[in-house]
Amino acid sequence: MAEHLPVRLELQGLLHGNNSCPPERMGEDMLTLSTCQSFLPAEMLSSRIATIYPNDGNRTAFISFTPYINTTMSKFNFALHHVSLLVSDTRKALDFYHDILDLPLANRPDMGFPGAWLQVGGQQIHLLELENPDPTTGRPAHGGRDRHFAMTADCIDAIREHLDQAGITYSLSKSGRKALFCRDPDGNAVEIIQRGHEPQAAES
Repeated sequence: MAEHLPVRLELQGLLHGNNSCPPERMGEDMLTLSTCQSFLPAEMLSSRIATIYPNDGNRTAFISFTPYINTTMSKFNFALHHVSLLVSDTRKALDFYHDILDLPLANRPDMGFPGAWLQVGGQQIHLLELENPDPTTGRPAHGGRDRHFAMTADCIDAIREHLDQAGITYSLSKSGRKALFCRDPDGNAVEIIQRGHEPQAAES
């Protein structure tokens, strides 16, 4: 289960004078991990972090806050839980997602058909070994021009090296972001983005 950290958004100026915030960063909007009422998964905090300034005495850290992130929630408080993908062979799919991408397996109940669940931070990927009504061939060469899901990672260069060693082909983001697109054995497109380079609008 993903670690949940208490968070509080503090607006510009409120952190002035705190010794944990270097002078050159004062005046920026900051996000404070401290004792408060609201909670977010740790993965959400890492999406646009530039620098973390820890204060180990009271487990408080100051993180640069990116204003473009829309923190407005639906009135129903929706959150993404999982993505389901149709696969023709669960073992071959796990060769890609578990063995190559190193996504850990999650407990899966008996669904009456083969498959697997994988953990991605606080969310999951559900592999369903069922008949696929959609074509798996003839899809766009660039996954960014096809339906896909996206994950973030610490270093895209390390991912590229790992994919190269595994013989997995990929294409880089057309927008110039630090991101790549690859496909699993069934042609499902996967985008991997280096944290701090998430799209601010529709990009591929």
